[in-house]
Formats: sequence, structure tokens, C-alpha cells
Amino acid sequence: MNLTRALKFGFIGTGNMSQSIIHGLIDVGKWDPKKIFVSNRSAGKQDRIVADLGVQPCRSNEELIDKVDVVFLCMKPQDLVAAIEPIGLSFEAYHRVFSLLAGVNLQTLRNLIPSAQSIVRLAPNLTVRFGTGVVGYCVDRVDFGQEQFVEDLLSPLGKVIKVQEGDELNSLTVATSSGVGFLFEIMSYMQDWLEDYGFEAEQARDMIIETTAGAAELAKKSSLTFEELQNQVASKKGMTAAGLWSIRENQMERILRIGFEKAMLKATELGKLE
Repeated sequence: MNLTRALKFGFIGTGNMSQSIIHGLIDVGKWDPKKIFVSNRSAGKQDRIVADLGVQPCRSNEELIDKVDVVFLCMKPQDLVAAIEPIGLSFEAYHRVFSLLAGVNLQTLRNLIPSAQSIVRLAPNLTVRFGTGVVGYCVDRVDFGQEQFVEDLLSPLGKVIKVQEGDELNSLTVATSSGVGFLFEIMSYMQDWLEDYGFEAEQARDMIIETTAGAAELAKKSSLTFEELQNQVASKKGMTAAGLWSIRENQMERILRIGFEKAMLKATELGKLE
């Protein structure tokens, strides 16, 4: 028996990422919504997820902490201190804390919540909603039992990867969490280009979605590298090769790498709570 199912879980903040995790745990993992509690600064989002999924509402963060064993911190990084500092001592030695706050390091969290049994930083992406996501995590105390708990809990969400805090966690976050946004940016360019050639928006969107999903499935089921798969599409002196040559000539890799590094720097900036 998975012992995590006997516990109660609380989410402070009901934004897009916490909603995706809750959906994944309930829809994919078949978790009992009666054991999932939520609190949110504004009532609107909280009321919607309560109505949609049957999770349990709390009137305050303190009430939530009193009712659960595992607490997910899902507020914005800049709201952390105001939300947790007044109730930090409400956490007990049995509480496990999971933080989704980009850039906020484990030591800062431990200073605010000194009594918690364990603190874990998570870097999920939106596709955890369907059980097809990536979730990076790092822990504040090395303990096999704790790591096993984390992986048992999060496995319904997708691929779970333990990393070191710092550049490793930040780069995973950029590639897999921010990466979803980057891929949507490229997909939107392709859709716009098709619309310029007369395709209706919905048809163009469907074409790009199916192409992207098919490419991902092909890569997933193949042992070939991305470059080797690309070579199967791009015959020498063909149209694909001509397009790739132009992309490389215009230094698309450099442009993307600059974007990745900017995102990394922002993670560091978000961790400065003063």
C-alpha cells in the first residue's frame, strides 16, 4: 500500500501550477479530493477548483496547516514572507513542506519554517495535469525515506527527477517548465506563418499541434539523437535542409540560449525576497 494516500494535503495558493498538480493527483493518480485542502488569498480561484474537483476549502492558511500533513507552497515568491512568517510556528514536526516558489532556496524556507519534518523544492511543468509532465526536486536533508516519499507522491504527474539545488534545479526549470512556454512561442510563429498562406486559424493550430505531438512521440519511441532524427527529415539539398540552413545562419541557437540564460537570471532575482 502507498502510505502517502493515508495523508492529507494542503495547497496554499490555487494558481495555474497548483491547479495542474491537483488535477494530476486526482485525475491521473486517483487521489481522494476529500483529502486535499486549498486556501487562496482571493476567493474566486479557490471557489472554482472546489466546485470543479470537490477539494476542501479553508478560510485561512493557518486552518489549512492545522488540517493537513503535507503543505504545498504555491503563492508567488514575493508573497511568501507575508503569507508564512506570521504562521511559521504553526508548522509541526510531522509536516512535510513542498515549495513551488521559483528561486527561493531551501535555507530561506527552513528559516521561515524551522519545525517542519522536511522541506522539498519542486520544479513542475503544466503538463503534470495529464500525467505527462516533468517534476524536478531537491531536498533539504538527505534521507532515502524522504526521497522515496517524494517520488511515490509525485509519480502520477510524470517523470520525477532528483537534482541539486542551484544551477541544476534552475536549468531544469528553464528547460522543462519555462520550456513549455518557449515551445508555445515557436508553435505560434508556425501557426501565424500558415495563416499568412491562407489557412484558417483553427486549422493551422491543429496542424502545428499534431506535428509537434507526432515529433515528440517519434523522439520518445526512438533511441536516435535529435540530430539523427532530424537527418531523417532533412535530405541533402532538400526544402527542409534549406530552411534549417537559414535558421542556423540567423543564429537561432544563440537567440534561444540568451533567452534561457535570461530565465536563469530571473530565477536568482526571484529568490531575493528583501
